[in-house]
Amino acid sequence: MFETEKFSLIANNLFLDFVNTLKARDGQSFETLDNFTDFLAWTIAAGLLSRTEVETLFRNWRDKAEARDFVSEAVEFRNVLRAAAESIAKTRKAPANSVSAINERLKKPSGYTEIERTEIGFEKRFRFDLSEPANLLQPIAEAAADFLCYANFDLLRKCESDSCVLYFYDTTKNRRRRWCSMSGCGNKAKAAAFYRRKKQTAEAENL
Repeated sequence: MFETEKFSLIANNLFLDFVNTLKARDGQSFETLDNFTDFLAWTIAAGLLSRTEVETLFRNWRDKAEARDFVSEAVEFRNVLRAAAESIAKTRKAPANSVSAINERLKKPSGYTEIERTEIGFEKRFRFDLSEPANLLQPIAEAAADFLCYANFDLLRKCESDSCVLYFYDTTKNRRRRWCSMSGCGNKAKAAAFYRRKKQTAEAENL
C-alpha cells in the first residue's frame, strides 16, 4: 500500500528530500505526492514515522476531507520550499516568502519532545500530535529552518543533468558531487560521454 521506493532520498537533508518529491522523467517533471497515501509513504521512507504509526494514521484519516485537503497544503508548502532551494542554489539567497511560510509552520504546536531511555543511555524523541495531518509538516519546517540558519549555501546544488530536477546538500569530502546519484544521472552522463568519445574517434579515423 505504501510505496516508499518511489521517493529519492539522496539529498542528505530532510528539507531537500521533501523538495525532491517533485521528480522528473524524460525531461518532464511529475508529482509523487498525489494523495494522502503517497505522503504517508514518504514519511516512512524519510524515517519520520514508523509503518505502524502510519497505518494507524491512515485508518483514522483516509476517508476524511481533511486528509485530501492536507495533500494540497503539503504540495503547496513543498513548492515554496522548492523555490527557496532553487534560489539558494542560484543566488545563495532565500526568498522572503519562503521564510514567512516556514515561520508560519513553526508557530503551530504539533507535538512534544521527551527523553527516552535506550540501551546506551538517553535519547531525545519528538512525539507527533497526530490529531491532524498538517502537524506532519512541522519537522520539515524545522529542517528547513535549520538549513537556512546553519547550512553552507554553497553546498546546496542541483543535479547537473539538464533533465533532472533533484537537489542535494554536498557532504562529500572533496565537495565535488555533481549528480543526484551515480547510479542514476551519473551513469547516464558517463555513458553519454563514452558514446561521444567513441563517435569522435570513429569520425577522426574516417577523415
